Amino acid sequence: MKLSNRKKLFAYRLILIFLSALLVFGIILLYIEITRFKTISLEKAGYVIFSFILIYLFYRLGKPVFEYDSTGEALVIRNSGLPFSKITHDEFPKYKLISYEIITFFFFKRIYLKLKSRRKEETILKYEISFVNNQEINRLKKSLEEIIEKNKKKLSK
Repeated sequence: MKLSNRKKLFAYRLILIFLSALLVFGIILLYIEITRFKTISLEKAGYVIFSFILIYLFYRLGKPVFEYDSTGEALVIRNSGLPFSKITHDEFPKYKLISYEIITFFFFKRIYLKLKSRRKEETILKYEISFVNNQEINRLKKSLEEIIEKNKKKLSK
């Protein structure tokens, strides 16, 4: 199964550009007010602070692009999207998947995959899925459950 929300990347970048423009516009207005009138109004300062908080929250939601591919013998997962954010790309055999857990906290969503490892007992991989809709998350859960069930059957034989 393939899952990708890459098509929405343009909208996410557009939102980020809009929020950045709001912040820059607010800073310019605040600077003009300080230099011309030698005062600081709470409206313009609040405007800058509000814009900054929105940009911060947008970045904290995580990487907007989540790609998942379970066709073939390996799982391929890629998490990317925002400028200045690190791209996470992992590829591992399906038989290493032990379990998964999806954590939801308000708007923040993350998936944790637990894998078998040679060196350690287990390895945990973390991916941001805040921008993935619920229908796609359900498809992802179903695919991961199928892989885990196949792995359990192979271990019991």
